[in-house]
Amino acid sequence: MPLSSSLRVSSPAAHTPGPKSSRFEQMAAAAISVPEARSTALSVILGASNLDIQHAHGVLQPVWVNEAIHRAYNMVLLFGALERKAPATTCHPYVLLSELRHAQQLADVSKAISTSSAPVLLRCSHGLRLVACSLVELFGMTVGQLELQTCIEPITLPAYKRRALLLAVCELVINALRHAFQGREDGLITVRLNRPRPSHAEVLVEDNGSGMTMGRSMRMGIASDLVSLLETDLTYRSRAGHGTCATMTFPS
Repeated sequence: MPLSSSLRVSSPAAHTPGPKSSRFEQMAAAAISVPEARSTALSVILGASNLDIQHAHGVLQPVWVNEAIHRAYNMVLLFGALERKAPATTCHPYVLLSELRHAQQLADVSKAISTSSAPVLLRCSHGLRLVACSLVELFGMTVGQLELQTCIEPITLPAYKRRALLLAVCELVINALRHAFQGREDGLITVRLNRPRPSHAEVLVEDNGSGMTMGRSMRMGIASDLVSLLETDLTYRSRAGHGTCATMTFPS
C-alpha cells in the first residue's frame, strides 16, 4: 500500500566587482551568517556531505563528489535563508532542537546510502519519504507556510541506484525550496512514487510555485546527472505562474 502523508510547516550587501570566487569561498562566506545556535545542525549536514565524498569511489566517483559539494553549498544557503526569515535569537529552544533533529535525520539517510554496497536489492520508500519530510520540516520556514504531500509506493533498487534516486529527489526538493516560492508566503510541494506498469517506477516532484518559462523537456544539472544512473531522463513541465513538475520513469 502507498505511504501517504501531509504536513504543514509553518540580500547580500553590495560589493565592488572583483575576481570570481570559488564555490568553496562562496560557501565559507555564506556560512559566516549562520549563528552559533544553528551551527551544530549545519555541521551535522556538512559532515554528511563530507562523508559522501570520502566514500565516493570507482567509475561513479565524479557524480557523487559533484553532488555532495553542490548539496553542501545549497545547505549553507538554506541555513542562511532560514536565519534571515526566522533569526535564531527569536526562536524557542524547542524549534532549534527540532531543526537539529531533522538535520540529523538527513545526515543518517546520507550515511546509509553512501556506505551501503550490499549486492541485494534495497528498499527505497522510507528513505525517500524521510528526505522529503526532513527537508521541508527543516527549511519550510524559508517560505512561510509550506505544505508537503507524499504518496510513495514501495520499490527496491540496487544500492547505487537507490543512492541516485534519493539524492535526485533531495536536489529537486531543494530546488523548489530555494527557487519556486520567491515572493510567496505559502506553497505546496508534492512527492509521488508509483508504478505505471509492473516493470517501471515513476517519481514526480511537483510544486505550485512561480514556475519557469521553458520549452519541452530539458536536462538540468545535478539532478539530471543522478537520474541518468537510473537509465532514464528527467523531464520538466512548467508554466510561469503555474508551478513546476519534474518526472522520471525508470526500470525497477
